[in-house]
Amino acid sequence: MKILRSWSAVAALFFIVPSSIVLVKIFKYNYSLESITPQKGYKLTLSVNTQNERPESISIKTFAPLNNIKQKISREQGISDSYSFSLTNEEVNRKITWQSGKISGNNRMEYVAYINSHHMKYVFNENTVLSDHIPDNVKAYLKESKNIQTKSAVIRAKLNEITAEANTIYEKIRAIHLFITKDIRYINFSGELDAESCLLLMEGSCNGKSRLYVAMAQNLGLPARLVGGLILNQSPKKITHQWVEIYINDQWVPFCPTNDHFAELPKNYVSLYYGDEVLFKRTSGIKFDYLYSFETVTLPRADVDQTFKELPINIYGLLSQFEKFNLSLDIFVYLLMLPLAALVSVILKNIVGLETFGTFLPILIASVLSNTGVVTGITTFFGIIFLVYLVNTLISRLDLLYHPRMAILLSFVILGLLIVFSIGLKFKIYNLVYVVFFPVAIVAITINRVTILMEEASFKKLVTVTFNTIIVIVISYFFIHSMFLQMIMLSFPELILALVGLNIMVGRWAGFRLFEYLRFADLIREKPADEAGGRP
Repeated sequence: MKILRSWSAVAALFFIVPSSIVLVKIFKYNYSLESITPQKGYKLTLSVNTQNERPESISIKTFAPLNNIKQKISREQGISDSYSFSLTNEEVNRKITWQSGKISGNNRMEYVAYINSHHMKYVFNENTVLSDHIPDNVKAYLKESKNIQTKSAVIRAKLNEITAEANTIYEKIRAIHLFITKDIRYINFSGELDAESCLLLMEGSCNGKSRLYVAMAQNLGLPARLVGGLILNQSPKKITHQWVEIYINDQWVPFCPTNDHFAELPKNYVSLYYGDEVLFKRTSGIKFDYLYSFETVTLPRADVDQTFKELPINIYGLLSQFEKFNLSLDIFVYLLMLPLAALVSVILKNIVGLETFGTFLPILIASVLSNTGVVTGITTFFGIIFLVYLVNTLISRLDLLYHPRMAILLSFVILGLLIVFSIGLKFKIYNLVYVVFFPVAIVAITINRVTILMEEASFKKLVTVTFNTIIVIVISYFFIHSMFLQMIMLSFPELILALVGLNIMVGRWAGFRLFEYLRFADLIREKPADEAGGRP
């Protein structure tokens, strides 16, 4: 066919087909990118350390972040080599339990979760009229407790005083909020302070203020409860926070008297539990320490899956089949992202001029960095190259055949990874434990490429190619793990055809590579002798 003889026509065809499919999705089925635009969320890590001298069974319980209308939790994981991890739903809260057999010494565990959170502001104004209906499961939040003395005469008297001129429910709650926020002095108090004591002292920390707030709201006949959680404003941190929710017209409305949030909650508030709870319950007699840390990450919208499933032309029906076979969706995502990463690698090699260990090795390594972490993965890759160089230099004097030499190098590299893995387990350095995620195929390819380069080029060349490869790995990593690009490829997998078209265009590149242009810039800028008037 004549069209196949023209590379530009073939490339254009690979652009036209996917573009047509994308346009059909957008204009016929109202496929909106707004529904898939990723949001900034949080990766929350809870680290717990225990120490005990005599062997004993240890139990530790705490709360996992809640799933509610403000926040969605995903990709939860419990990590420990000494404790079993379980996550259960108990009434309105979610409980984490770490349980061990008889152990001693220093032991560490981690809980990791991704939190898709957003700012919430409720429409609550002076015209709000309360509904008479209160569900049975909400009526429990009208009862007083040990630290929330709803029926206290002192609290009732103060409530009558501050709401004397308030007529509507809005005005009454506003009066409570202003009184506790402005008149109750905040103190940084780590102990337990009940509602009545907070009022008598006219001071309190977040838990004292919140307990008084709940007591006054319940006095008005409004179901109210404490909420315990974190404010993700600095990392790492130990300090947790408490605020209040009041049940108003079939929804729980948040109020924070400590930081003056009225009927709203900022994005960085993360709810851990409902009620007046103790954060940790644990076996007594052990040394115990904990720390929360977080980092901002890009996450898909919480409602994205349902949005996609309702569209006639989508790939999410196929993704649902993964669950039946107990397969990770990450595998499918990486498959979609590899053609894009390959294009990036080709551009860096053919147009920029970065010489690397093969075309696909950098993107294969980049694909596993989500398991090992960027720093650990790059360090492991560099360590493999160094070990191969060292061992190959030593055994080269034995004049061995190629294949036995490769087998020896592989044995030493695997031994090195096992040593690093063992050190990570012994000293609870989990980043080192993750080196086992490095696939043997990648290790074998790296050994092969390094050995060939050692035989055909200089040590300087080996160093240059190593650092070029690391550059391509890092760039490919950010393309592969970009949540925005992942959502684009999941939404429009037909764009793989467009990548083929781009590869055809790059494949026809016949100009200088960027590094060559920089290297020979002076020669390129020089005019030929006949143009300069040097020839008659």
